[in-house]
Amino acid sequence: TNVGTRYKNRQVGDSPELMPLDSNLFSDLMYGCKQHRALTWLLPNDDPKKFKFGTPAEVSNTLRRTWEVFPTPERIVEDIKRFPDALDKIIAAKGAYVDEMDNRKGRRKRATRKFTAHPDCDEAREANVAKYRQMLDEAQ
Repeated sequence: TNVGTRYKNRQVGDSPELMPLDSNLFSDLMYGCKQHRALTWLLPNDDPKKFKFGTPAEVSNTLRRTWEVFPTPERIVEDIKRFPDALDKIIAAKGAYVDEMDNRKGRRKRATRKFTAHPDCDEAREANVAKYRQMLDEAQ
């Protein structure tokens, strides 16, 4: 491992496949935050149901509320169950980097993510649909 470098015979680091949060779930969380922000963008800025990233407090609130519903418990379990397989492959590779386990290059297609919206988005989603229907009607 790390032959020809100053890290020869040292433990390999930066292996997100061993930590489900680093491997995929933080990416899923950020995807969920973006979806929630998009769903509530029409709400007034002072509406407590709006998902925002304007201040540290707003970021914290958006992350916390998104984490309540997304990623789903099933999705979290799915990633955690990948750990034994990842460990087996790293051991088989004698501790070397295992390319097929590296999900940091966007291999997980966004289309496969099943998004679950926070209940605070329900009214905003309905308002968005009404606004777009009105826009379509006016355009015809």
